[in-house]
Amino acid sequence: MVVGAPGILLVIVVRMTLAEPVRGIVDNRVASDAGVPFRDALALLWSRRSFRHMVTTHSLLGLRMRALSSAILFLILNLVGLDMGPLFVGLLSDYLQVSHGSDSLRLAMLYLLPIAVLWSSVHCYLAGKTLRADLAAAPD
Repeated sequence: MVVGAPGILLVIVVRMTLAEPVRGIVDNRVASDAGVPFRDALALLWSRRSFRHMVTTHSLLGLRMRALSSAILFLILNLVGLDMGPLFVGLLSDYLQVSHGSDSLRLAMLYLLPIAVLWSSVHCYLAGKTLRADLAAAPD
């Protein structure tokens, strides 16, 4: 509790003294004041083929959807990177434990790394095929 107190005080000071910048000023666009429901943002993201392969959320959406798209991005990254990665490494390490002993964890990571690199490379290539069209169809 004591460790977080300076951060809370800083947030209060910043909130009371600084005004929130106008959305879209960097992009030379004007954002609407209407909020965007989670379901609409997710549907729009899923309709973009490049999103399905490579998570490039900010440029594919309108200004009012960017914070929500960041939340979706981090949800997907955490599900893939923090859930599936350790799970597969652990399963393969347990399988290799019988034949390789204490080297099983090192070998499991070594075996899975090329698969992860190939998988991500294929998805980057597939995303690149439709990225221009998806960016052109991005709402304001």
